[in-house]
Amino acid sequence: MRLINTVALQFLLFAHTLTFAFAIVAVLREDLALLRARRVDAARLHVAGRFIMRLLVLLWITGLALIALDVGFDLAAMANKPKLAAKLTVVSLLTANGLLLHWLAFPILTKPQRFPHQAATHCAALGAISSVTWLYASFVGVARLIAPAMSYTGFLALYVVGLVAGLVVAMVFVRPHVERLLAAGRGTGWDYPYSAQFRQQIIELIAIGRTPSELSKKFGCHETIILGWLRAAKTEGTTPNLSAPLGLRERKKLVKLRQKLLQIQEKRNIFSTAKAFWQIRASPRTRMSMR
Repeated sequence: MRLINTVALQFLLFAHTLTFAFAIVAVLREDLALLRARRVDAARLHVAGRFIMRLLVLLWITGLALIALDVGFDLAAMANKPKLAAKLTVVSLLTANGLLLHWLAFPILTKPQRFPHQAATHCAALGAISSVTWLYASFVGVARLIAPAMSYTGFLALYVVGLVAGLVVAMVFVRPHVERLLAAGRGTGWDYPYSAQFRQQIIELIAIGRTPSELSKKFGCHETIILGWLRAAKTEGTTPNLSAPLGLRERKKLVKLRQKLLQIQEKRNIFSTAKAFWQIRASPRTRMSMR
């Protein structure tokens, strides 16, 4: 019986370690992919999120089974093992943060945001907590050498230090990149409310001297979003060059626009004349003269 318990414990430990390895590799891979990306791939983000959550559930199952075979959920025995108590605390925080990532960060990254700076701050903070917690959970798992000298408070204090360092790095380096992604509105699958034609028109207006703040007030889109469009256009080389001579296609387009403008002006003149006529006819003096 003891041999069976030992084999089962070893098998569960192997499964737990292997699951954790897959999970932390997936987390770090997606973090690096987001940092290197020029656009948010919503489909990939959701697939990776579901995969990591399934691995987290499997980690809980194997971890609780290991605890059951080791100390049998004896609270007194668990309290005498600071490493085990610290790991349970960290994994609980990891689970809560994972739920926040799914409910808050992923919708932010895959939907248009009116205030990209605030949205990027939330995403960067939750991402930093996720990365630091996964790394610290792996550290606690292999901390056999320092475990006898560490208390539960010591493990948590070390975690807080790592968390603060991770949040500082995220705010300084990660948040600006996420804000650029959100401001540019270039995520795959985004239901963005501004068409490519509208964005190009805004960029052309900036090229002829209009300011982003002025256009923001006139058209109702946030100034940070306009600045993101401008940065994306400069990166892709799609900003209009006003000093370059017009080509044949541009000249034809200009002629059509002028013809359309003349038609609009003629319609406006006709409407103004008709309006003035009906106003004169509807006046009391005109009615008296008609009698």
